[in-house]
Amino acid sequence: MRHTVAEPQSANYRILTVAPPLPTARNRVALTCAGLYTERATVFGEVSFLNGRIAPQVAELKLGCTYVFIWPSVLTPSFPERLEWQALKGRVDWSAATVTLSTPLEDSSVAWLRTFTGLSVTTSATEIIPVWPPHVRKVTAESVKAQQNIDMIVHGGQYMPSGIQPVRGMFARGRSGTIGADAGGLADAFFRLAPEVEPLVELSCPEAQRALLTIEFAPPASHCENVVELGMVDADGVELTAPLHDVSAGALLSRVRNGELIFSRLALPAHVKGMLFTGHDGIWNARLALHASSFQAKAGSELRLLAPNTAHELRELILDKSADVLLDFGAFGRVRTRDRVVTAPATFRLPTDLRSRLLVFLFQLQRCSSSTKHASTMTDAELLVAFSTARQRGMCDATWRTLNHALKQKRIKQ
Repeated sequence: MRHTVAEPQSANYRILTVAPPLPTARNRVALTCAGLYTERATVFGEVSFLNGRIAPQVAELKLGCTYVFIWPSVLTPSFPERLEWQALKGRVDWSAATVTLSTPLEDSSVAWLRTFTGLSVTTSATEIIPVWPPHVRKVTAESVKAQQNIDMIVHGGQYMPSGIQPVRGMFARGRSGTIGADAGGLADAFFRLAPEVEPLVELSCPEAQRALLTIEFAPPASHCENVVELGMVDADGVELTAPLHDVSAGALLSRVRNGELIFSRLALPAHVKGMLFTGHDGIWNARLALHASSFQAKAGSELRLLAPNTAHELRELILDKSADVLLDFGAFGRVRTRDRVVTAPATFRLPTDLRSRLLVFLFQLQRCSSSTKHASTMTDAELLVAFSTARQRGMCDATWRTLNHALKQKRIKQ
């Protein structure tokens, strides 16, 4: 049926015309369809905003899907706090919302859904879920929007009442081709994605119930939002700024420690608190509490500066290259400096088993580049440089520390 517009109602709908005409199929066309329920929600799905397909009325609810709920406005439902939903524009006497059933789905939410819709809820599904950063905006269960130039971490698994069974592999594909894949079975089900130029990326995993996730990248949001912002000044007096979630924040701090830039300020919302840690190889010690003062970052800005004494101490700790530095503001971002990287004499040769482990690490975490395309022809020196670069970008600290320790032990023996 095409070119059809209908207002919601509780009485049955009657189809008046079918276009294009299909005389031979007329006897098979249902000329009426049920109206909306008056005592509970009517559910349509599964909804996808990318291909605009028609969403039929459903007979059951499944995890990992997005639905449209329509109900009489007199019902005034109270959605569970942890249920993902977004109100839609209502019509006369009717209200509506999109509802995404992501995991974990609490028992109380399942019970509420069954009562409000009268439908059963399937509580096991294979799903790919964005884990980091926390500001990723979910459009549907199969589609999310994220900022450009920010590393994303997603998790894939078969979600069942008895627990989570991780997927065996995950693959990322953009318009230009395959971006990356993890080596199934060699690591947990977390997958890091850092495309620089792709506007759209599709993630999939080869499970019996195949899971898909489409990520649409948008330009970075304005810095006037609630963000923690770093400020530096270059040799020409030009100020450079970056929010903690931006991929450039760590690089700017490293340039400060190398003397290329001068650290000028840390600006944060009045209600946000953080901590500066110092340490080595991922073992951190809390050194300085960070919270806003009454000083504005700039005229008209809602961001606040640190107190002068705190700002001075922060600058001193950042410039101390005897230890790595971690700025941790929780959901508002984390940034680390790593200036001590793996180095090796030219005569150092990697054992076969350790070389293989390093290649697997880079294959899992690095983007599609010459180093991953031609890994078999990489020299040991090139492999160590790629390994050090991955550390500077903050990739999988626990695995990096394990491999770094193995490198140190092999170097001592040689």
